[in-house]
Amino acid sequence: MTPERRVGTCVVVGEPMPAFPRPHLRGRTVYATTLLIAWAAFCIWLGVSQFGYSWHELPAAYKALRQRGVPATARLDKCAPGIGGGRDVGCQLTLVFRGRIKTWAYPENTPQFDRLRPGDPVPVLVDPQNPSVVYTAQDVSRRTNTGNFAYWGLIFVGVGLLPLASIGWTEYRVRKKMRRLIERRNRNSSG
Repeated sequence: MTPERRVGTCVVVGEPMPAFPRPHLRGRTVYATTLLIAWAAFCIWLGVSQFGYSWHELPAAYKALRQRGVPATARLDKCAPGIGGGRDVGCQLTLVFRGRIKTWAYPENTPQFDRLRPGDPVPVLVDPQNPSVVYTAQDVSRRTNTGNFAYWGLIFVGVGLLPLASIGWTEYRVRKKMRRLIERRNRNSSG
């Protein structure tokens, strides 16, 4: 006689099925799933941050500078590949504002500095309430890069959601297959 046991509200007849269909693959599957979830979380975080920067932070900074920005003059230090952390050409500016010296890699629209030499003046607007917010007068008037990165943000969110959808679909298929196997086993053992 085959052993019976209760699982939830069902009576299962026969030997219990293993918790994982291929136990020798369990470690690899958990590792791969963890990597996929980490990749998905990174892509979603990157996408949301790019979207937020492009649609909220940058336009808000430009608006504040248009309303209350104080005109100042920065100096172009240099333009070279790798400034600002990317492979593209970046530019470094220096500004003296209220007795403080600020030197930074300018993140937006570096082609505006193509005709300038090191030491040339660059008109900027400084937020008096938050002196760390400084953009060139040209970028503020043209609203440079507002909305540009939003599309990249949406693409990264989509790329991040794909592994999660894949994991969910695989889980659904495995559970459906396990249900069919259990039903087939129950039919074969009772009939």
